Amino acid sequence: MAYRSNESVRPEIYVRPFIVSQTSGPSLGDGKWEVSKDGSGVAIPKWRNDGKELIFVGANNSVMAVDVSGTGAAFQMGAPQQLFTLPTSPSWEVSGDKKRFLLTVTPGQGQQNSQTPITVVLNWQADIKRP
Repeated sequence: MAYRSNESVRPEIYVRPFIVSQTSGPSLGDGKWEVSKDGSGVAIPKWRNDGKELIFVGANNSVMAVDVSGTGAAFQMGAPQQLFTLPTSPSWEVSGDKKRFLLTVTPGQGQQNSQTPITVVLNWQADIKRP
């Protein structure tokens, strides 16, 4: 399980084992690892679908990724790598394969308040030509 906590001097991202047992119910396992090293933003960390990478917002709105492997006390992680910097502190989501990001971004200051049309396509699967 990955979470954000200010249990140290500043908010950081941590990983702990989460155990589900049929007899005793869910509990935290042994071990706790600090994933972020320079603080974290307010966003919740997100796992890649296969559990081998963790994405989080670090200090200064930097979107970070860290490779992880193992379970329980055998947990290992690489060094966090910066992917890109967010222009502000937007809401964000990432696809399961962690290749696409969806961000809410407000227009920059000094831009005119022009409205840009948005096209919403319904039933788009019907337009896909299948072999």
